[in-house]
Amino acid sequence: MANNNIEKFYNKQYLKLAIGFTLSTLTTPLLASVDTAVVGQLTNPSYIGGVALGGTIFNTMYWILGFLRVSTSGYSAMAYGSKDKKDQTLTLFRPITVSIVIGVLFLLFQNVILWSATHFYNSTPEILENMQKYYKILIWGAPFVLTNYSILGWIMGRRKIKECIILQFLTNLINIVLDIYFVNKLNLKVEGVAYATLIAQIFTTILSFAIIFVRKKSEEYKVVTNIKNLKLSEIFNLKILKNSGKVNGDLVIRTICLMIVTNIFMEQGSLYGAVVLAANSILFQIQYLISYIFDGISNANSVFIGNSIGEKNNKKIEWTIKKAKKMCIWISIVLMTIILFFGNGLISL
Repeated sequence: MANNNIEKFYNKQYLKLAIGFTLSTLTTPLLASVDTAVVGQLTNPSYIGGVALGGTIFNTMYWILGFLRVSTSGYSAMAYGSKDKKDQTLTLFRPITVSIVIGVLFLLFQNVILWSATHFYNSTPEILENMQKYYKILIWGAPFVLTNYSILGWIMGRRKIKECIILQFLTNLINIVLDIYFVNKLNLKVEGVAYATLIAQIFTTILSFAIIFVRKKSEEYKVVTNIKNLKLSEIFNLKILKNSGKVNGDLVIRTICLMIVTNIFMEQGSLYGAVVLAANSILFQIQYLISYIFDGISNANSVFIGNSIGEKNNKKIEWTIKKAKKMCIWISIVLMTIILFFGNGLISL
């Protein structure tokens, strides 16, 4: 009887996290979907093609560095489960420091990245021109995007579902409103879409910092208090950074393999002209939506297991692994059914 009660308690907690994180992560691909939808209303398909290739550049850059969110949520969950206040602070500021450094490097080497992408995508001059316009504006959001990854991962690890949803929802709302205004009202086309997304990224960073520095009265832990006691030697602890690199290395290899496939597919599609490239980009938006549904489940798993390690609860770890398998099977069946019966409707939308 006791085991049943524990399983019910775990199940309730898990579903709360899984649903909350799925709603939160689904807003990420919606940013790109909104960009595609807005420029898709324009008469020239090369606009979608330019945004699609530009988006692929940023997806490649950011997805490879997705460990900044994924591993941060795991480490944050462990620190939260163990109730170690210093460790909770370090699991926030270590990845933020790494994010800012990498983001600045992207800015310094932005011309090299653009040159490489332009020579890789053997597309029409018009599409490449739109891609370059999109890229040159949005590259300035790199430090903000990567910092947001780290903060969002840290918030997820602390089970702040409401804050995650609010953060992502407001980002998308700003992006949608500005997209429509810049493109439809000011007729800025591709540049309008890029500026809208950049402003949304900057806003998210400001709001993210507001969330982590403002605490509820019921919370014992306070970032401002604990940051004063931090030392640079603790943030840049080589042994811990090396161990973190080993964990993240597997994630990076996996993501590189995924992005190679995506980039080759987009590159080959671009050879057939603007219409085929535009069509492929719409199909990819649907794929991204599907992948982020599973991303929500994976976030719930990493937080649940991270908390379990922090609590030194092996039974909870075993339960989570079994639950994750069941969830993936059922979600796959549901998504397959939706695509089978409503696939054309999704594409039209």
